[in-house]
Amino acid sequence: MKIKKYIVREMNEAMQLIREDLGPEAVIISSYPLPRRSLKDFFGPRQLEVTAAVDDDQGLGAKKFSLDGGQKRLIPCAGSDLPAPQKEYGQKFHLILKQREFTMNYLEAWRKRLLNMDVEEKVIDLLLQDLKNEVPETGDLDPDEYVGLVMKRKATSLVESVYGKEPNSSLYVFVGPTGVGKTFTLAKLATRLAAFEQKRVALISVSPSPWHAVEELKALTQLAKAPVEAATTPAELAAAVHNHQDKEMILVDTAGIPSKNAAQMLRLKSFLDVLDQPKDVFLVLSCATKNRDLYQVISDFNRLDFSQMIFTKLDETQTYGSLLNAVCYTGKPVSYLACGLTIPDDLWPVEPRKLAEMLLKGAQEVHERAFEIKL
Repeated sequence: MKIKKYIVREMNEAMQLIREDLGPEAVIISSYPLPRRSLKDFFGPRQLEVTAAVDDDQGLGAKKFSLDGGQKRLIPCAGSDLPAPQKEYGQKFHLILKQREFTMNYLEAWRKRLLNMDVEEKVIDLLLQDLKNEVPETGDLDPDEYVGLVMKRKATSLVESVYGKEPNSSLYVFVGPTGVGKTFTLAKLATRLAAFEQKRVALISVSPSPWHAVEELKALTQLAKAPVEAATTPAELAAAVHNHQDKEMILVDTAGIPSKNAAQMLRLKSFLDVLDQPKDVFLVLSCATKNRDLYQVISDFNRLDFSQMIFTKLDETQTYGSLLNAVCYTGKPVSYLACGLTIPDDLWPVEPRKLAEMLLKGAQEVHERAFEIKL
């Protein structure tokens, strides 16, 4: 049996190529729109992948199968009963079609799960591409488990290149919209660095209410035993950073601002612009934010040239698709996840495999809950 795939713009083109290459006995096994190959590849026309096959045994005699008008089906020709070799040929095709149908059902189930997790359809296309051709060779492996394992690998590889660079500066600046728990998250990281990693840490608060902000940071970072300073102007921030050059880590907390407030965004940018030394700017976001709002916030804060993301409030949502969407949308990593009120325990570093596991575990849990409701 000879099997061949064709990438074409329309079915008529595929029919002509198949007849030229494989002859009129060829059978179309499957055809489907070709998944997008990258996030940038969503504006041109979608191509088709058509798979055809023909029995390469020259001793079969009469033609028993043929192409018919581009339809995806097997058509036995009129005549006597099929000889034994031809029956075996038909059984092979039947097995292939049944395997593909079985796998397709699980792929569609996973597509629904990921949609329920708020993963963007474009990202889902990237995760599921080529899986339609990956059929388990035996029935020993649960197809759902099989697809899950492959998707975990694909989700990991999808974001792996983004995680090529880890934060390597000694100056971290935290920015973000109001109400995402930015100061609390900074306190968790500062305490982890000082208490667990034994680093010399200094904290600086940029706020229009310096006394209140400093007192809040001191209260939250008692375990860190780190000095806390206030800065109300860009010059004061530059001076404060300069005063703590002997520290291994300097963490700068900024006041939360509405992302659409252009005046406050420009004012915050003026603070960051005076920091001429290498720095990592962390954009702190809430995992409970809807995708459309999330993209708007990311776009607005992109003026600050942030390099990393931190997601908080994982305990306030049951869907984690926004994590993967944000990485694919920005090309920047989610470095930490946070939820809960315990300092510093409720903060976890993230790497590609962890991100994939969280996403797929969440998708599985949503699926199980939906199944229980139906019962």
